[in-house]
Amino acid sequence: MGKLITQVVLHANGAFGAGGGERPTGDDWDDHVVSVLNTCDGILLGRKSYELLGGYWPNDGLSGARRLAKPLNAIRKYVVSSTLAALPWEPATVIADAPFDRIRTLKGDLAGNLITFGSSQLVAALAYQLLVDEFHIVVAPLMTGGLPSFCTTLPGSIELALHEVKHFGGQRIFLRYSVAQR
Repeated sequence: MGKLITQVVLHANGAFGAGGGERPTGDDWDDHVVSVLNTCDGILLGRKSYELLGGYWPNDGLSGARRLAKPLNAIRKYVVSSTLAALPWEPATVIADAPFDRIRTLKGDLAGNLITFGSSQLVAALAYQLLVDEFHIVVAPLMTGGLPSFCTTLPGSIELALHEVKHFGGQRIFLRYSVAQR
């Protein structure tokens, strides 16, 4: 049985969303992401994150992030959506009906982990359903107004236990938490 890991980049004030320059870069970050992806059998995404990432990574073979493009393009994507019919970024599977039950079953069926990138509404719902096992949070040195906070739709609180702290790119801090109580 695999874990469900969510990885997100937040600004220092908790803002979530496009603010420019927040994604860590460099060989140490790429090595970290590839090592995490090597533990995963799939990526779990909401529709918006699938469309955003799917519009970028399949075409990224010539940029500096090519080390990430290969595993991201090869891994199966599971997309929670009731509206998507076509999934051009393959391999991909739509989860349209009873997503929490399907994800719970998927976690039990897969030998490796599932990981989410972004997908804040989906992650809040998954966390509320006690499906998220680890939160990988990168704190970027930005304060950005006008953006939502991460997991604003979470209806309560979840206690976390800190397991790891790393620095990437000098000023970005990676935090790995597990869910403390079920």
